[in-house]
Amino acid sequence: MFHWHYQAASTFTLSFALIVVVVGALVFVGGIFASRLLAGLFSLVALAAAGVWIALNAARYNPTSLLYTDLRLGAWLVIGGGLVGLLGSFFVRRRI
Repeated sequence: MFHWHYQAASTFTLSFALIVVVVGALVFVGGIFASRLLAGLFSLVALAAAGVWIALNAARYNPTSLLYTDLRLGAWLVIGGGLVGLLGSFFVRRRI
């Protein structure tokens, strides 16, 4: 993502997937600790990562012909998880 083109990562620790996994774990931690701020903030980061993913696909391919089917399962999971986390952060009970 930093080079703005697709390239094979030699290890998982150098891939974009690691960022997505870490952000998802931080959303989970924010929910466990009942922190609306952490859960909401990292859900927004996950949605931003999904936006970057879609923008990279649009830059790589013809943006006018970019269909929803062009996104793979991982992109849909990041979008769905980010939305669920963001909406769920509003329902986290406040600490007393």
